[in-house]
Amino acid sequence: MASFSAGTTFTDGVANDVTAAKLAALVNAATPTSGLIQDRTAEFTIAADDTLLFGDFSDSSNLKRMTVANFAGTLPTATITTLNSTTGTITTLNSTTGTIPTLVATTLVTTGTGTAAAPAIVPTGDTNTGIFFPAADTIAFSEGGAEAMRIDSSGNVGIGTNSPLFSAGFTSLTLNGTTSGILEIKSNGTQKGAFFNDGSLTRLRSSGTLAFDANNTEAMRIDSSGNVGIGTTSPQTPLHVKSSSNTEILRLQSAHNTGQALITYHKSNGTRKAYIGYGSSVNEQFFIANEENGPISFDTFGTERLRIDSSGNLLVGCTASPSSSVSGLLLQNPINSASSFSLGTYTGGATVISFINGNGAVGSISVSGSATAYNTSSDYRLKTNLEPISNGIDRVKQLPVYRFNWIADQSGNKVDGFVAHEAQAIVPECVTGEKDAVDADGKPIHQGIDQSKIVPLLTAALKEAITKIETLEAKVTALEAA
Repeated sequence: MASFSAGTTFTDGVANDVTAAKLAALVNAATPTSGLIQDRTAEFTIAADDTLLFGDFSDSSNLKRMTVANFAGTLPTATITTLNSTTGTITTLNSTTGTIPTLVATTLVTTGTGTAAAPAIVPTGDTNTGIFFPAADTIAFSEGGAEAMRIDSSGNVGIGTNSPLFSAGFTSLTLNGTTSGILEIKSNGTQKGAFFNDGSLTRLRSSGTLAFDANNTEAMRIDSSGNVGIGTTSPQTPLHVKSSSNTEILRLQSAHNTGQALITYHKSNGTRKAYIGYGSSVNEQFFIANEENGPISFDTFGTERLRIDSSGNLLVGCTASPSSSVSGLLLQNPINSASSFSLGTYTGGATVISFINGNGAVGSISVSGSATAYNTSSDYRLKTNLEPISNGIDRVKQLPVYRFNWIADQSGNKVDGFVAHEAQAIVPECVTGEKDAVDADGKPIHQGIDQSKIVPLLTAALKEAITKIETLEAKVTALEAA
């Protein structure tokens, strides 16, 4: 067998006789050592560290050498049809056209954490936009090298902020915009609603009606006119509340027990004008207050029925006192406004009750420091056709007078008095009503009597009697002197 020596030649007994055939025979007969292949017809084998030798079937006499340096460039085309490994790791996969069509369930693809400026997962040609992982169990998204959104380890979502937690213990979605618009809702390109802060106020905007549901049912809405409806879908006023049951509709509850005005009314400039409130837990006072020089009025059926004027007078059935002398309580007949009743309370001498009709004051009850007087109109300026009573004794003699018990109080003492219709026949003005009158239901309408109206007749009869007595006394005196 031929032997080799270091250098570029070898000898086989024939000088300068190196042919391909001899070299091939020599290689085939040689014992393989490191760096040589035993079968040159193999597709490839390791020839040395970092070196592969490939067989060339088109040229069986030649081997192709491939080193690590040959792989330094990017492969022009690479397709991995199946990647199936629980432990395999692809340290670098760099291809502009390569695809991975199938990843089995056990495949684990890992990447670095990245940063907002250099995300771990990016699209081709945009290395500062993508996904990165700023902390354990946290996913973040960056745009143009800045964080735009993240989902933290508690599931909180933050857009425009890296601290999406609104309040400790509450999962939240936090929107942090650099301009006024934060959240916008569109339909076919047209804005239908928005949630934003305009720099001073947080606003919820709708292009039409804004509705709020509870338990999958509408509970409140704000319509396009700004009317608020609670329990109704057609609010007719700025605040329209409709209850679905016969329970209280509105409850106002103060945090304190004293001095709290619960409802206040203000002018457009903010000045308080009136209020309704609860005053004190000591006297349990509920009050309605008008802070201006005007009345408080109460209406029914579209008409004012009662008012308290600025002087404190209580007027029922009228809006003003017919006389400046009338104060306190004034009751006016709602059917006949010419008739009214007035009541006042005084500490000194004054009229406390006035009776008024279309002709003015026709009676009163007045008080002094220690007595009460019941007055009827008697001014001479109110009277005409004055005639003296000439038959007083005859009329008094016709007037029946009784001592009797009232049916409702038969156990009490008997009283003196008249029967209305009998007195009416003698002194008509002293009786009101008609004898035996009844109402539409057949119930009696009782007559009344003002016994003071009989006093003038009694006085006339007394005067006649006095005259007769004086005449008789004169005659007796003359007889005694004879």
